[in-house]
Amino acid sequence: MKKYIILFLVVFILVAAIYLLNMLGIISVKGWTKSVMMSTPVVSEYIKTDDKYDKLMLEYRVLNKRYENLQAEHKQIEEKYANARTELTNQDERILSLTEQLKSINAEQQTAAEKLDKLVQIYSNMEAAQAAQIFNTMNFDLAMQILARMPDEEAAAVLSQLPPDRAAELSQGMND
Repeated sequence: MKKYIILFLVVFILVAAIYLLNMLGIISVKGWTKSVMMSTPVVSEYIKTDDKYDKLMLEYRVLNKRYENLQAEHKQIEEKYANARTELTNQDERILSLTEQLKSINAEQQTAAEKLDKLVQIYSNMEAAQAAQIFNTMNFDLAMQILARMPDEEAAAVLSQLPPDRAAELSQGMND
């Protein structure tokens, strides 16, 4: 039993001495343990070292920051895309509205042109003196449009039957 007590005391003194030397910085148990572990081929693959860990953490932070930046950029692009789609839809609606307005205006112009052609035909078939009496009291713009569309000989006959000042006004208006 004495042997065991002596062995225990020797081991205890040895451990206490190593601990004390480690605390005083004379030896480094951690460094020695690390070098022993890293020199063992199978174990070294599974033990993290501070250098490897720090390098991987730095890479992780860089990649994570890059991922966050890409997420923010993706969100901005999606917002721009949504805004562009909305604007495109609005422009499509405006184009359709303007197209309908254009059709309506064209129809009105065609109707107005047809009515004017009908008036031209009516006044062309009238006697020049009778047409001149009507042209003398008619709206200036309408009279000018009708005369401009009438065949030249018939328009000349109507103008010759009008009072000179009215004939001059209509002639000057057709020339402008």
